[in-house]
Amino acid sequence: MSSYLGKNKLRLLRTKHNYGRLDNGWDICQNEEFYDAAKEILEDYDWLHDVSEQILKGLCYVYRNRLKDNFQSDICKFLYFWLGSILIDNMTHNTVFFDVIKDLFNTLKNNNIEKFCEIPHYYMNVNKFKNIKFFFDYSEDYTSYEQQFTGYNHSCNREYKSYLDTYVNSYKSVRDECKNNPNRNNYCEEFNQYFKGKYD
Repeated sequence: MSSYLGKNKLRLLRTKHNYGRLDNGWDICQNEEFYDAAKEILEDYDWLHDVSEQILKGLCYVYRNRLKDNFQSDICKFLYFWLGSILIDNMTHNTVFFDVIKDLFNTLKNNNIEKFCEIPHYYMNVNKFKNIKFFFDYSEDYTSYEQQFTGYNHSCNREYKSYLDTYVNSYKSVRDECKNNPNRNNYCEEFNQYFKGKYD
């Protein structure tokens, strides 16, 4: 049975869904304990474009969702990569992006005591972060792609094809690089971690 893969199918990818939720965020946390601390952290830095409000809304979304019984801790991983991308793209001096992530994660606590979001990767530079974000994103979307490609005769629009081709080509390049020379790049360990049990 054939199916058409376009914008609607792209929206179903885990990365699109979760990053979209963080992009929209919630603007209802001004009275929460974490809010002022996070705002102060963001005010300490210079920005090419001030994205403080967007970041505070994303933090609010995660903070409020932790109260739900079905809180999914993987939203913290999405928050980590979402924050990193925004900070790298918008900070005047983006080499300190990880310090900002660490400080913001430290504000997210239950009853101002117990942290509920753990940082998935510590101390990395901008290039390594971008590589590992790619691994994370593609590994998260892998299952969605598998489900969407079940059956035969699929057709897709240009946007879907471009999105998928970018992932597949980059994946193959890094896979071959790590297979042929696993110690050359310090991101092969993370690559293997994210793609363990997933096949071409």
